[in-house]
Amino acid sequence: MRVIGTPTLALVEYMSDVPAGNYSELSQAINSMFRCDAAEPLAKSRWFTRGLTLQGLLAPSEVNFYAADWSFIGSKVSLGDEISSIAVIHPEYLNFGAPSQFYPWLPLRDASVAVRMSWLGRRTTSKIKDMAYYMLGIFDANMPLIYGEGPKAFQRLQHEIIKFSDDHSIFCWNSSLGNPDGSIVALDPVAFLDASGLRRSAERTRPSPFGLTNAGLSI
Repeated sequence: MRVIGTPTLALVEYMSDVPAGNYSELSQAINSMFRCDAAEPLAKSRWFTRGLTLQGLLAPSEVNFYAADWSFIGSKVSLGDEISSIAVIHPEYLNFGAPSQFYPWLPLRDASVAVRMSWLGRRTTSKIKDMAYYMLGIFDANMPLIYGEGPKAFQRLQHEIIKFSDDHSIFCWNSSLGNPDGSIVALDPVAFLDASGLRRSAERTRPSPFGLTNAGLSI
C-alpha cells in the first residue's frame, strides 16, 4: 500500500475486542467528558497497538469502525479527536479526505522523519523486521525484503531514508531507549517516542546535506 499519497479508498475495521454497546451518540456528543468516557473501549483496543494497522489508519480518507457485535462505533472523521489522542498522531496527518476548519489536512511528507517514526514506536509486530517493512509506504521508500534479517531491517530503512532525505530529525531519538551498541541510527522505533511532538520550522529553510560514510556521519 502506498501511503505517502492521497488514496480515496474506504476501509472497514472490525474491532473484536471493543464490546457491544450504543456508540451512536459518541460521534455526535458535544460534551468532552461524555466523549472521553464513551471512547474508552476504543482506546483499549489492540487495533491501536498493532504495526500493521498504522497504514490502515493513515492511508484511507474514510475508515469506519465497528464493535464486536458489528455495531457502528464511528468513522475516522467523526472520531478524529479521540483517534488522534489514542494513536498520538496529530489530526492534520490523519487524512480526512479534505481540509476543514477543524482538521487542516497535511500530506505525510510534511511530518518530520522522527515524528513518523514515533507513530510506530507505540505499536508492536509479531516479527521485528516488520517494524521496518510497515514503514516503507509511509516514507515512500524502497528496499528489498530480506528473510530473517530481524532488527537490522529497521536500521537499513533509516539508511535508505538518509539517501533521499535531508531531514536531520532522523537523528532525534533517545539512545537510552534503543541503542545499546552506539550505532548512529536507532535500533528500534521506540527510541523515537520522545519525538512525537517535534515540529518542523515554519521558515522552511533547507537544512545542510548530510550522509553516512565508512568513517561515520558527515554533515
